[in-house]
Amino acid sequence: MYRSLQPKKTKNKPRIAFFSFAILVLISFTLFPSLFHSFSSAANNIAMPFWNTGAAGGVSFSNTTLALNSKESLIAKNKELTETIKKLEGEVNGYDFVVQENLELKKLLFQKTEETLIATVVARPNITAYDTFLIDIGKNSGIKNGDKVLSGGNATLGVIEETYPYSAKARLFSTAGEISDALLGPDNIPVQLRGLGGGAFTAEVPHTMEVKRGDNAIVSGTPEYIIAEVVSVESGDTESFQKIYLRGPINIFNAKYVQVVKNAKR
Repeated sequence: MYRSLQPKKTKNKPRIAFFSFAILVLISFTLFPSLFHSFSSAANNIAMPFWNTGAAGGVSFSNTTLALNSKESLIAKNKELTETIKKLEGEVNGYDFVVQENLELKKLLFQKTEETLIATVVARPNITAYDTFLIDIGKNSGIKNGDKVLSGGNATLGVIEETYPYSAKARLFSTAGEISDALLGPDNIPVQLRGLGGGAFTAEVPHTMEVKRGDNAIVSGTPEYIIAEVVSVESGDTESFQKIYLRGPINIFNAKYVQVVKNAKR
């Protein structure tokens, strides 16, 4: 019987020791509360790094998520703004075109006299024969052959060559082979301008005459009308004449409106 009871006593020793230790700890915390406070502080200090790590991980994850959401939002906003800008640019371009056209018409209207009519250029060089305009007024508006065609009030372009009931064809002074009498530069040098086509002219003046780029050629007898402007001068030391190259006062390839002076003499 002694041997059969001995193992049971051995098995109960750890349990008795645990309960004894627990009772001792309980009594110590009851009699000395400061021990509980110290133990709590130590446990808190040990656990704090783990809590901080977990908190930092949570914040980092939150920040990463927020950054991703913000980036996607910015991309979407940028795309929206880009589309808006393109739309506004198209509207602005259209507005600028209307404004420019309106200004051109007002300029012509303010310069209009009783003998002057405003016409729209329906066809121009590259569509018509070189250096001719087709305009949208004709016989029914009182237009006749020989009427002068102007631009901007003081730039002379050509004359009406053919008329139809509701349209007319103007031959420009820059037509190839066309000869026009003019006065060149501030000294009013008499010259004959020869049309080269495409709005260009050429002329020759004595070598002793001073001509420079930018000088205007005006129509003889009507000094208020400019027919061309000097763009270059060629001269040699042994030549008696210097060759002048000129261009018309407007770009004939994109002209929109002209003025027709009724019954004007060339």
